[in-house]
Amino acid sequence: LILSNMFGPAGLARFFVTQNTTNTLAQLLQMGLAYTGMTFAARYHAQDASYAKAIITFCQSWVFGVATLASIAAALASQQIAAHIYGDDQLVSFLVLACIATPFTAIALVQVSVLNGLEHYGSIFLGSLTSAGFMLGASVLGASVWGPWGAAAGFTLSAIFRATVLQWHIWRRQGSVAKKDVG
Repeated sequence: LILSNMFGPAGLARFFVTQNTTNTLAQLLQMGLAYTGMTFAARYHAQDASYAKAIITFCQSWVFGVATLASIAAALASQQIAAHIYGDDQLVSFLVLACIATPFTAIALVQVSVLNGLEHYGSIFLGSLTSAGFMLGASVLGASVWGPWGAAAGFTLSAIFRATVLQWHIWRRQGSVAKKDVG
């Protein structure tokens, strides 16, 4: 609402290129491992915490790695995507911001699911509350300084912040659990 009043439809559409591209790619690139992480965390966190930790680490590593590689490929093709899919060469920088945010958004999907499986609902709430406030502040501040691109940059920074906060909650809960190899 704030951004739509600041930019109008055309500026808001540019911002949404970053937000929607990020969210779409993140949903695809988490490859169902958010559900897997949640299921194994829920099933094993009490009876074999080291096994749960290994599965969680596997899910997070694969999602972040695949999302990073796919984002690099999309960033390299951003000129062609902007021109041929969106029909607007000026959207390249918005697409690059989406490519930066995508791995962090994809991992955040896994992190929220893992915290759900670990039954750490307070961590989900605090992480979501903190990151929502950061996203609003960063997007509005970026918008006031750099317009729609600044709002998109604020959104990108908030995706990184959210993943960092959620990971901190996971590490805080699992820091003392011994590592175990999963084959």
